[in-house]
Amino acid sequence: MDPKLLKLDKMMELGSHTVRSHGVTVARTHMHDWLVLMLLVAIYVILNRIDPFHRFVGKDMMDDLKFPLKDNTVPPWGVPIFAILLPIVIFLFFYFRRRDVYDLHHAILGLLYSFFITAVITISIKDAVGRPRPDFFWRCFPDGKEVYDQWGDVICHGGKNVVKEGYKSFPSGHTSEGSEKVIEVEEEESNPFEKKARKRTSTVWKDFEAVTLTNGSKKSQCKFCKQKFVIQAFGSTT
Repeated sequence: MDPKLLKLDKMMELGSHTVRSHGVTVARTHMHDWLVLMLLVAIYVILNRIDPFHRFVGKDMMDDLKFPLKDNTVPPWGVPIFAILLPIVIFLFFYFRRRDVYDLHHAILGLLYSFFITAVITISIKDAVGRPRPDFFWRCFPDGKEVYDQWGDVICHGGKNVVKEGYKSFPSGHTSEGSEKVIEVEEEESNPFEKKARKRTSTVWKDFEAVTLTNGSKKSQCKFCKQKFVIQAFGSTT
């Protein structure tokens, strides 16, 4: 084999892709991915700030909405810790063992995309549906004094943000993010390309080398290599 190709092949082996050596290249290559992610974050922030749809809540509906107003078992700030920060810490642990910035980058990017896509879909449905929570009565009337307008709809005098969150019962944000994590883990485990993550980059390079160096007497082999290269290259970017 050509010494230059041998050197390039060795560079593609595990342990040569560090943040210092390939970090800038990875960032430039996936710049548009991060811009789209920033757009998702902005949409999520905006959807959280706007008021949800205020569904009609009459007096005869209050019997089912008088559950005690309690703090969340898992506070809102705990969701990103368990769903984002903890997985990133685990990713970093494996990065320091394998030294593969590509795996680290794709894992973090995929994690953030799955989290914010799920969050945007969930909060969009929450805002559109406006379903009251089981503790809506105490959110709307913290002193227990009920007030209704001429059409029988509630006139809340509780805290603005407390009442606002009272119209976001469905779907559950904790459940949706938890389900997303289960699906993500299952997808990672079932992906045959991800199971070969430590070898996929060098394998793709070797197949690419076979494609580029194949002579006229190996056309059938070249065709097979091209198909294999396309499939593995696609798998290495997912």
